Amino acid sequence: MDANTKQQTEQTGRMTIWSLLKNILPFVLPYRWLITLTLVLTLVGSLMAQVNAVVLDKAVDAIKQ
Repeated sequence: MDANTKQQTEQTGRMTIWSLLKNILPFVLPYRWLITLTLVLTLVGSLMAQVNAVVLDKAVDAIKQ
């Protein structure tokens, strides 16, 4: 943690999100590929959920006709 961030944390008594990220970065770096894969799979999953809604919409419209 740099001196400015440390001084700011001590003055406010709270930790900001940026100082928290700086503190956990050394622990997270060895797992960066796992985190990247997790984020990509989360994006794919959310896109697939939208496809499911579109397919269901078309199926309901086809049954109504």
